[in-house]
Amino acid sequence: MTSRGGPTVTIIDGGAKDSVVSFKSSESALTELAGFTLKNGSAGSDNFLQGGGIFINYSSPIISGNVVENDIGCGAGIAIVGGAPLIENNTIRENTGSCDGAGIGLSGADSATISHNLITANLSSSGNGGGIAMDGAGTPLIVNNTISANIASGLGPASEGGGIYIVNDSDPMIVQNLIVNNVAGQAGGVYIRVLSGSPGPLLVNNTIAGNQTGMAQGSAVYAGGFDGGSMFVNNLMIGASGQNAVFCDSSSSLYHRASRTTTPSARAALDSKALAPVRWAPPAIFPWNPILLLLSR
Repeated sequence: MTSRGGPTVTIIDGGAKDSVVSFKSSESALTELAGFTLKNGSAGSDNFLQGGGIFINYSSPIISGNVVENDIGCGAGIAIVGGAPLIENNTIRENTGSCDGAGIGLSGADSATISHNLITANLSSSGNGGGIAMDGAGTPLIVNNTISANIASGLGPASEGGGIYIVNDSDPMIVQNLIVNNVAGQAGGVYIRVLSGSPGPLLVNNTIAGNQTGMAQGSAVYAGGFDGGSMFVNNLMIGASGQNAVFCDSSSSLYHRASRTTTPSARAALDSKALAPVRWAPPAIFPWNPILLLLSR
């Protein structure tokens, strides 16, 4: 389904009654939703991803060129539970989550693709992952998105992952994203905790800068758990003033290659945790470099 006038004039208002749009019948890539504004959806306040704006349940539609805004619930903007949907060229903004993933929440997803979206100004008011949260999310591809000005708050001792939150069996490939100006109690940019036996994430050519954490540890990245298989390749990881860029907790054994930080202690922390030979990513697959940008102070 494609709108004629585009999202500025074609608006579906959920009236705070349920998800604005749901895909729950094993839809394939032959099903497309394009060119709408989806707003004022409500997915309830329990801890199950239901998607205030869009709910995708074991389906694989294409979601393209939409504005998803002012929705509430668990996985407030878009919730993906299983399937391999393509989420591309959307603006996902100003959604308020009651659990993890105010912008996008993924759980049980086989291989979702999140590409070329603006994910901004979303608030996880009682959870983690203001921009994107992945909990048992499989192997999604997160590529060429701008993830900015999202907030994770409301949990003690700290909400985690203002930009991106990655836990449990979530092994995403995160490539060429701008992850900037996000805020969380811990890990303003990216929070990673990997289960034993799980490969963990691969981060390549991302710019992670200007993010704030309330605990002064890992304003760009906080890594923990059994993350010895995780890889960081050619990222810019820039810490906020007075906060280190990267923090690896005592269980971490992070791999890295040529990732750049602004604090020697953070770079040394990465070096000290590389306990096995560094694995090289094929350059033909990742031809880009991180994006340089100036952040207002």
